[in-house]
Amino acid sequence: MMSAEDEKGASFLLREIRELEGFRLCEELQKEVWGFEDRSVVPLPMMVLAQRFGGVVVGAYSKAGELIGFVYGFPALKEGKLIHYSHMLAVKEDYRGQGIGRLLKLEQRRMALEKGMDLIVWAFDPLERANARLNISSLGAIVREYEVDFYGPGTSILHQGLPTDRLLAEWHLTTPRVEEHINKKKGSRHLAEKTAVKAVDLVRNRQGLPQPATSRLELTAPGILVAIPDDIQSLKARDLALAREWLFAVREALTRCFEAGYTITGFLDLQTEEGTSYYYLERVHSL
Repeated sequence: MMSAEDEKGASFLLREIRELEGFRLCEELQKEVWGFEDRSVVPLPMMVLAQRFGGVVVGAYSKAGELIGFVYGFPALKEGKLIHYSHMLAVKEDYRGQGIGRLLKLEQRRMALEKGMDLIVWAFDPLERANARLNISSLGAIVREYEVDFYGPGTSILHQGLPTDRLLAEWHLTTPRVEEHINKKKGSRHLAEKTAVKAVDLVRNRQGLPQPATSRLELTAPGILVAIPDDIQSLKARDLALAREWLFAVREALTRCFEAGYTITGFLDLQTEEGTSYYYLERVHSL
């Protein structure tokens, strides 16, 4: 059990979930956060087994005792190496943007290291700006793999019928890179000074909506930038076809970059008036 404060100074509690009622509340939170149908919810028995046999189920609780977020993962193998796979991180809408997700991930890191695992892997939507900022800029994860339609047709209202493409984040827990990021000694602002070519950029169409502008991929460049829209969920609601165009443009650029040996090592969130954000890719020889 650990007391913590979010980025606005409000206090809450992090603790490992062990009781059945806590797991049941996690089921309900999945439906609230992602709009899942029952068949897509990770059920109570799976969380019980994960907690009992080397996994992690940690909840964030308000001062009033309300479950406001949780992180869930389990041991797995990747290329013969024992890792921790983080399947879910959820925070109630009213509590987002306060650093609670980051603190849940840091507690998951502590517990994984305690269990003898120094790599955590998880999948995330390549078009979700907040997720990219947390995973890459804040936590220091890298990405070398793109999965096309990873889960198949989803039941979440967030998918809106689009393929469930995912990036696989690798969080190498004991590397200097991760230590620098989690101690807030390094972010991604320095990337603005690096030489890079834009494989996908953002322009505005006549309706003022973000549109992908693709360029010929220069796979000899020291750095490559791939833009994503500022708010993919808002874009889906306004123009689903344009959201699909973004998905295919980003998919094409990132898969080709990964095949050529590039790695996502940064996320440049410029927070400009246009809201342009970029994945930064480079060839790396060590983590």
